Amino acid sequence: MADLNELSSKLIAIKDEITSRLNDIASSKAVYEYRKTLMDAKNGQIGSLMKEMGKIPNELKAEYGKKVNEIKNWAQAQFDAVDARLKEAEMKKRYESESIDVTLPSVKPAKGNLHPNTQVRNQKVDIFG
Repeated sequence: MADLNELSSKLIAIKDEITSRLNDIASSKAVYEYRKTLMDAKNGQIGSLMKEMGKIPNELKAEYGKKVNEIKNWAQAQFDAVDARLKEAEMKKRYESESIDVTLPSVKPAKGNLHPNTQVRNQKVDIFG
């Protein structure tokens, strides 16, 4: 990838993909997994762009790195925003399911048994009484 125009078109494609996929994601776990596929240094799409830095001529490396870092920072901000929104919704849903209605009548405790010492004492009273 020696041409910056080719990089620009690739970055636009990545931006479009991120934007469309993030609209369809419904859980914070899915956001994490998708972030990993894009941002991972070894196997991610953006991480692989940094690996191609060696193929770029020296006079274009600074501009290339700047563009890749811009898309990386933009993607991170997008992931953080969606992740925060989804985590807030998940926590709200969890709190609603775990809430306690204090206006409901209490549960009556079950009747218990007498203590064994009390039972023996009552038997002695029955025998000698």
